[in-house]
Amino acid sequence: MRILKTDSDDYNVIQAFRLPDTTAANHTTLTIGAASASTAALLEGMYRISSTVDCHIVQGAPATVSHLPIPANQPEYFAINGVVSAIAASAGTLTLTKV
Repeated sequence: MRILKTDSDDYNVIQAFRLPDTTAANHTTLTIGAASASTAALLEGMYRISSTVDCHIVQGAPATVSHLPIPANQPEYFAINGVVSAIAASAGTLTLTKV
């Protein structure tokens, strides 16, 4: 199955994702804070990542403040296969939804 949608002729790729399936199998939440926290291993795919607080993420473990910053409430999209770890200055929630 394609991740990116195609036009009506099923030929040209357009920059739009399918709406995500938010069932438990495709939706992960992680409580984050001052200590690095990690998800269980995620299936390979494209994920929408959003956090309620500014944080730093990395594929693998553990996360530190030198890893990729993710601003609060500004979703990003990443190809992921495996564990994602995050750390934040204050308590919050990181949400990962497979798209």
